Amino acid sequence: MGLFSSLRSKPDPEALEAEISRLEALRWPDDASRAIVARYQATVGLSHVRTADPRKYLKYLDTGYFEPIPTAWANSPASPLCQPCFGQWDDEGEKRLYWTLNQARHHGVPQLSFMRPSEIAEQRMARERMRRARAIDPRYASRYDAFLGQYGRKGYSKQVPAAPLHREFVDLGKSHPGGGGIDTMLMIDVSGSMGWDHYRDGFEQPRHIDVVHSILGRAVHHTTPRDHYTAGGEAGIGVVTFSTYGRYVGKLSERNFPTMWSDIQNSVGGGTQVMAGWQKVKQLHFERHGQAAGATWHHTYGWQAPPGMVKLSLLVLLDGEANDMDEWELELLSESWAYVTILLIGRDGCPQHHRHANELERVSRANPHIQFFDCQGRMCERLLLHDVLQALYPAQPVSDAEILDPKYDHPPPAYTPYAKA
Repeated sequence: MGLFSSLRSKPDPEALEAEISRLEALRWPDDASRAIVARYQATVGLSHVRTADPRKYLKYLDTGYFEPIPTAWANSPASPLCQPCFGQWDDEGEKRLYWTLNQARHHGVPQLSFMRPSEIAEQRMARERMRRARAIDPRYASRYDAFLGQYGRKGYSKQVPAAPLHREFVDLGKSHPGGGGIDTMLMIDVSGSMGWDHYRDGFEQPRHIDVVHSILGRAVHHTTPRDHYTAGGEAGIGVVTFSTYGRYVGKLSERNFPTMWSDIQNSVGGGTQVMAGWQKVKQLHFERHGQAAGATWHHTYGWQAPPGMVKLSLLVLLDGEANDMDEWELELLSESWAYVTILLIGRDGCPQHHRHANELERVSRANPHIQFFDCQGRMCERLLLHDVLQALYPAQPVSDAEILDPKYDHPPPAYTPYAKA
């Protein structure tokens, strides 16, 4: 038999199965590890690969593609997922994310179109997305919107219409009437780009941190009365910020908003490590709710949530692609106890913003526990608030009457040229 014929020949099925079983036993030597891995594969949509394509399964088995991301990798720049990768991918994390999304199969859910990173294709899809932008619903306009209060010479930017709320979010609300059994938190990007002065660059739109200020200044009137879990007697919604590291700020409420917001605003600066914020959120949630529900800690994969544990409803506000965004998106694919709403804030008509939005939209389609929204340019904050609160509180939706009540409007911070946001 010639060389090329031998390369094309199929391996012996029994030998292939024996090698797969040997590697599985080495990687997952105990029942607890095997149970965690089986849940991971079922949740992410990879359970079929072992049977359908054992050669592919064996190829990626030893690289960890079929198991959760180890906790030791989560905050480490030396993580294998952060390492450069040969080919068109930025790093190993991006390669694994694309591979997982391309391979995933879920019963009753259409398979995503096959994709690989491509500069030309991504630019084309970004331009297509930009053309989908439409004028906003004027009912939500407010004279207190940040760009109007700071500069106000132009009208509202067109926005890409939001996708409908995932059925899983609706079902979460139905299964938890009144919101009991759901804890809510905020995760806010405070990296240096959030304080960038767009006016100085000739773009009439506020700093992104000022947009967050205006959204949350209104939101606290709706989030505080919907809080079911106080911390140290303090009501409100828990806040974690992230830049180079993650930090728990405390419970944000109507009472302490001015003081706490000053702390948040003064912390703007640094890089964008979204996993640092996520690990802090995860730690806090399991500390509060894990023990009572019987959550367990695995030496490799960390906290494991039992079915009856309090669910997390998390709102993430950020303005760009984090250094470890692929790793975070990979981890979210398997976290069935978390319902994550993402609001991406960007510059008006920026192709890079729409490239990132396209990626997050694709992850949201693959994972119905992720609800994605985005906004660009001169924004209508009451409309954004309406959208994100429907996902954040599916069991206690905020009505239009509450959103549009003028007593809940919030004046934006004054614009100060060249100052740190």
